Amino acid sequence: MTMTTSAPRTIACAAGDLPYYITRNLADVSGGLPASPTARMPRVQVNCSHDTRVGYSGRMAYLAPLLTAALFICGVVVWRLQLVAKRRFEVAEQTLTAFYRASEGLSRLRAPILWAGELANFDIPKDRDKNDERRVRDHGVYAARAEAAAPTFAELRTAQILAEIHLGHSVAQAIDVLFRGRQEVFAAVEALYRAGLDGPVVAKHADFQASMRRLMEEHRHADGTPAGDDKLSNRIDVARAGVEAACRPLLDDPRWLKKLSSLLRRG
Repeated sequence: MTMTTSAPRTIACAAGDLPYYITRNLADVSGGLPASPTARMPRVQVNCSHDTRVGYSGRMAYLAPLLTAALFICGVVVWRLQLVAKRRFEVAEQTLTAFYRASEGLSRLRAPILWAGELANFDIPKDRDKNDERRVRDHGVYAARAEAAAPTFAELRTAQILAEIHLGHSVAQAIDVLFRGRQEVFAAVEALYRAGLDGPVVAKHADFQASMRRLMEEHRHADGTPAGDDKLSNRIDVARAGVEAACRPLLDDPRWLKKLSSLLRRG
């Protein structure tokens, strides 16, 4: 039996997505097995080099859906964080503004000085004596001040509800100090007015009258700090500090943004 050999041929074989090339030296065998064990058998050589471009695209085809899902989830989380931060910023600004406006309204209500423009708006009945005229006049002035401050306290109530939801119960409690203080002033004004109607009772309860007037009137030093006997103003300042501590961090820029801004200004 004779064998003839042909020139080596290169055959491209594809296995899945990773093609490889095989160089084979094939012998054309005619009629059965070789005659002797020493006969030359077909020689096969394998080149294991891969096409990296096809392999990368194949891997990306599997990773693309996972990357898309991950980017979608990250986008939703960032959007949610941005929405919450924006809302808390708005609530903090509204709460702080409403607190300061209501605090100023309460200060005007407790002002110890009765202005001429306020006194001119009231008509005192002619059958009243001088003491009665003063009581009626003072009561009318405080009632007008309370009515003028009512819209700011209505805004403060709305801000208190939002602060309870977004900023915490402690901020709502601090705001409640203004509402309780206003009610205490109302009670003091009404108590002095009613007590004065009884005439002799006022002399017997001079200490009560003095305490009511201290509660009605705001007394602060030149630097704005409240006097020692003005307990309501001291409580209001403590409440203001609590609201500031809760709202200011939400309104100020974060540290990293401040540093970046300073670097950009330097550059």
